[in-house]
Amino acid sequence: MDQTLQIPDEIKTYLEGLISDSGMVLDDQMKEEMIKELFARLDSYMTSIIVEKLSSEDVEVFIK
Repeated sequence: MDQTLQIPDEIKTYLEGLISDSGMVLDDQMKEEMIKELFARLDSYMTSIIVEKLSSEDVEVFIK
């Protein structure tokens, strides 16, 4: 996974809350890796939904 991943503070707080609410007990390193993985999945999902809703011309602009 990309080590330069920039997770917005608001999203990181949300993902930390999800992990906390799940009741999972993780050490700090595992928690950070879980946050990165969840963010990557969220980002991929959001991108796919956006692309799905755009026209083909707008997709080209979005990709750039």
